[in-house]
Amino acid sequence: MRSAIRVAMLASCLVPAVASADIAPPANQQRVGFEFSVDGLEVAPDRAVFAYPCGGSNGAPIRELAVLAPGRRVTVGRRGGDCALYATSKAALDAWLGAHSQTDTAREAAADAFVASAGIVRCQGGPRPRHLRPASEPAEPVREVLRVARLDATACILVSASEPVAPVPTKDVPAKDVGAPATAPAAPPPGKGGCAGCALSTNGSRASGAALGLAAIAALGSRRRRGRRA
Repeated sequence: MRSAIRVAMLASCLVPAVASADIAPPANQQRVGFEFSVDGLEVAPDRAVFAYPCGGSNGAPIRELAVLAPGRRVTVGRRGGDCALYATSKAALDAWLGAHSQTDTAREAAADAFVASAGIVRCQGGPRPRHLRPASEPAEPVREVLRVARLDATACILVSASEPVAPVPTKDVPAKDVGAPATAPAAPPPGKGGCAGCALSTNGSRASGAALGLAAIAALGSRRRRGRRA
């Protein structure tokens, strides 16, 4: 009797876990696979990027370590993990992979220790695993493409490949290099050339001629008066 009760209790604990893994998708949705890749890894050939925990399991969760490479797509199962991305030197990752095969029973614990070790850089940015599509669409896997924005010994920055590339800041050009706007030439001083000088010269000539005429008339009038007196 006690054994039957224990079996029933154990079954009641297991059923919700199985049901949660195989729960039906929401109405008008369908379950599909998920894949992601990273472009631009060639910019740092001495660096390696890996995802952890990241695997293809749709059943029991398994903490797998997936290595990224140019042109490689990583398949992520519904129970494959959140696929956080990390970077390290290629030599360090190769050494770890050589010491821990896929069949190593202690691989998960070793991977936990490796991620927490010195020299591992947590990447900024990463995939967002999702496994649902509208039922009206083809049952194709959801695919996400990331690209490297920066990858070196101190930083790992990844962005969506659909994001525009940030413009490169340009240096401010001093005003003297650009050149000042052209200004009209200054007008020549009066009487020293130019139209203004010509006008003043002409007016001056006319004024002088008028003065000489008035002087001649005055002299003629003075002579006539003297003649009458005589």
